[in-house]
This record gives sequence, C-alpha cells and structure tokens, in this order.
Amino acid sequence: QDAVGNTSAASNVLNVTTSAVGGNKLTVYYQAPNTWTNVNLHYGINGGSWTAVPGVPMNAACAGWKMEVINLGAATGAQLAFNNGAGQWDSKNGANYQAGIGVAAVQNGTLSSSNPCTSADTTAPTIPSALQATNVTATSASLSWTASTDASGSVGYQIWRNGVLIGTTAAVNFVDTALVAGNTYRYSVRAYDGASNISADSTILTVNTPTASNCAVTFTISNANTTVGQNLYVVGNQTALGNWTPASSFALSIQGSGANVPWTGTINLPSASTISYKFVKWNGTSAVWESNQATASGNRELTTPATCATAIIRNDGSFKF
Repeated sequence: QDAVGNTSAASNVLNVTTSAVGGNKLTVYYQAPNTWTNVNLHYGINGGSWTAVPGVPMNAACAGWKMEVINLGAATGAQLAFNNGAGQWDSKNGANYQAGIGVAAVQNGTLSSSNPCTSADTTAPTIPSALQATNVTATSASLSWTASTDASGSVGYQIWRNGVLIGTTAAVNFVDTALVAGNTYRYSVRAYDGASNISADSTILTVNTPTASNCAVTFTISNANTTVGQNLYVVGNQTALGNWTPASSFALSIQGSGANVPWTGTINLPSASTISYKFVKWNGTSAVWESNQATASGNRELTTPATCATAIIRNDGSFKF
C-alpha cells in the first residue's frame, strides 16, 4: 500500500510448518577442581522442578572433563549447579549457570557452548548388543546388555522405553521400576561418549509384565504366650496387614486353649512383592510387639513370587520376646 491508499494484489502464498517440540537435549560438561573425587550435576529444567540434592553423578568425558545429558523435553534450557557430594558447590555464587539447548561447558566459573571434547573424538560408540530382561515383575524389569566400545574409552548409555528416554547410566544394567501390570513395553539402548556422539538404537526388546495377582500366605506361630483378652495378629507393610497399624492388622486363630498353643491364619497378599511383618499381641486398646529379628530392617521378611500355584507356608516359630 502506498501513501495515498493504493493497494497491490497479494503475493504468492507461503506455507510454514513449525517443528515438533519435545525432544530438546542439553549436554553438560564440567571441569571440576582437582580436589573433587566425585562430581554431581544438580539442575532444574526451565519451567520444571530441580533434581533432588545432590543431583545426578556425572560421567567421565574426555581428559579433565565430566559430562551428563539432560532430556529437556519441550523446554529450552536449564539452570545448573555442581557439587562433590561432600558440601562443596559451584553454583556461580548462588546465581546458577543458565544454559540453553545443545552444549554447556563450565570451566573456572565460565559457561560456554563449545564442546571441549570434539577435537579428540567424532566417532560414535558401537551399538549396544544382547539387550535382555530378567526379573520381570508386574511393576519392574531388570535390563542388561553387552558393553559398547569407543575410542575415548568412556561410554554411557541412554535407556529408551516406548520411544521415550527414561534414564542414563554408566553401567551395563538398569532397573525400570515404573511399569504397570499386564502391559507391553519396547526397550532400546543407545551408547554415547564424552563428545556427545550417540550410537544407533540397539535391537528392540519387548517386555510383557504379568498381570497382578495374589498369593495365599499361611502364617503360623507355635507359641505366643498370650494372656486372657489378648489375640495374636500379623502386622506389616501391606494394606491387608494393616500398614503397621495393629488395630487394622490380620487376626490369627488360636489352635486350642491356653497360653502356649499355636496360632494360624491364611491371607491373600500381593504377588511379586517384598513383605515385611511382625507378630503383635493386641487386646483392642494396647499392643505388645515382638522384638526385632536378625534382619537389616528388624522385621520378619517374605518375598512372594510372580505367580503362586499353592499357598506359601510360614512356620515362624515362637513369638520373639
């Protein structure tokens, strides 16, 4: 349009398609003080929450440098701070290092976007092989694979589930504990080195979690030395066992009469679960707990299998005074 209002015809139409979001990544490099034995990266993705202190351990990159890959999703950056896990921090005097998509390298308090390791390595590690799953339960699976090799000698791994990055590790194994019973999952693993070279996906591994079920467990105790008005209960870390609340726990039945006779009862408990429990004498108002066992937790312990064809029998001896 000119100064007197004359307007031309429209130009040719230009179509623009915006890029998909959700796959942004940030590779962080850090040159730690020589006195630091361990290096952790504590970060907060823009618009999201921070990692729990002290953060995530950083992996060795090239000489003198540590690195970690952050999956930003749709975010465009993150705030970074570093520590040795023993109270020493580099957080840019509390201001944190502000990094965007791509590469962030921190050295002597200065942030740059240049990869300090590229001059030494431009070749991706070999593809991880022999990906397999063991100990598959209704809610978890243990993954392992054969190590990749790289010219730098430093390799980390990205674990992908159904096309989504769910974790990184420097080991050749990973436990996924965020599964749902009766579902199918597809896993792959990629290897990366300190120069941000990333291998192709491993062969896809399909994992099917079993349908959640219950196991019948029969608890028997031979002698509880109860008094008049007391009954014997099993209390533990499951809803059916009262979640450690005697008033809501599972009542056993006395087998005979008198103080020194067996008590028994059968209850359904979740399969593929770790059960911690104790016996407690309860009269409706006050509880007498048995003393600690010779276990790390001090409780009696039971791990139920993924499936149970018959009842699990627990003959637990006498009430421990």
